[in-house]
Order: sequence, then C-alpha cells, then structure tokens
Amino acid sequence: PAGEYRVSVDLAADGPVNIEVWNDNGNMLLARRRLPGTNGPQSVTVPVNASTAYRAGAFSGWGPFRAVFLPPPRGQRLELRIWSPGRETVNVYGASLATVG
Repeated sequence: PAGEYRVSVDLAADGPVNIEVWNDNGNMLLARRRLPGTNGPQSVTVPVNASTAYRAGAFSGWGPFRAVFLPPPRGQRLELRIWSPGRETVNVYGASLATVG
C-alpha cells in the first residue's frame, strides 16, 4: 500500500553505484542514493516516500499481435534498482524493503 518505506541494501562496489526505488504503477522515481564506491561490504539505508498512489497503466504498444492481459495486482508495485554507470564491479549481498511505523 501507499506509505513510507525503508530500503536496506548490503553491497560492495569498486566505483560509483546508484540505488533507486521506482513506483512501477506510475513509472516514478521515488528515491535515489548515489555512492562513490565502498571500501568493502557496506550497509546502506534509503528512506522512500511512496505516499502517492498511482494507477497501473494499461499496456500500450504497436504491432500485429493480439493479447489478453491480466489486470495488475492491487496496490503499488515498488521496484529496487541497483546499477553502476560504467565498468565497476558491484556485489549485492542482500536487499530488503520494509514499511516504516
């Protein structure tokens, strides 16, 4: 459901790395944390404000295909993305998403 969340990530990176949380219903970036790199494994916590509820969009596209799509699950779909902009080595040891309060 819409609300306040906290993302915790355990990772190690030898260069820049981004931690992002997206609301997939509205294709909205909710939180981002940029790290220049780590000196070994590190735990990172990111607060996430997901208090705005977005409607899930219907599929749109172009092509000669016919498909019947299932309705999206109720509630908000949150996605955690961890990525680096280059050739850095990034190891993710664990990640969690928890409600606050």
